[in-house]
Amino acid sequence: MNAYSIAVFYAATDPTVALAEVRPPVGSRVVVGRFELIRPVRLLDVEALRVLNVEGSVFDPSHRSRLERAKFLEWLSRRIAFPVMPDDESYDYIPTQAIADFLASNANPLLHGILYPSVQGGEGKSNIVLFHKAARVQPLDLPDGTEISVSLSDDTEDGPETNYWVSEEVPPSRPPTTSALDDFPFRSEPLDKPLDTDSREFVLRLDVSSLVIHHVNGVAYGTEPHRVSRHRFEKRDRTSPNSDF
Repeated sequence: MNAYSIAVFYAATDPTVALAEVRPPVGSRVVVGRFELIRPVRLLDVEALRVLNVEGSVFDPSHRSRLERAKFLEWLSRRIAFPVMPDDESYDYIPTQAIADFLASNANPLLHGILYPSVQGGEGKSNIVLFHKAARVQPLDLPDGTEISVSLSDDTEDGPETNYWVSEEVPPSRPPTTSALDDFPFRSEPLDKPLDTDSREFVLRLDVSSLVIHHVNGVAYGTEPHRVSRHRFEKRDRTSPNSDF
């Protein structure tokens, strides 16, 4: 849904779908977490485009135009959900990238993203893409000066044992202090504090308590098997005058 260098937010409506969508190889580790919407968003449900019903008369000149639009939207719905092989992504994603860019900037009413079927997750499972303008995640609420450390395992008698934990060491709380500078109306901010140049509103918030790290030990495939028929027949000389036609 996004061209190169244009950041968007991809998610799924189910954690197992999110895991499948990244196509993890055996031996990899995948972090899955839940993001909360902290303000309303408007999504285009492309699955609904497949059942558009256009009513009208064949004698109405505008009826054909409406039918063509409905057919295009039906094609768009199927095209977005069409599986693409990894080696073909740079080319096969161009049509949907162009359409998503148009919807992100020119749609009326305003759209914040697209809800579309998941190919990897199976029937009834959905993915969500939030356009760049609606893809900003709220920073974690950490006091200034917090030091964060992480651990991936614990040492035991039998060797390292997997155990993920995060430690937040916050500075000691101190009573607020005042000085003569506090009354100066044009006091500048500290130079070491980065300026926030991103004007987008916060739309998402990560639920840190939901984080789960999956160790991929195997991959299962859902398939639809089809037998291959094989036939042998004798080649006939079509140039012979006795050939049947």
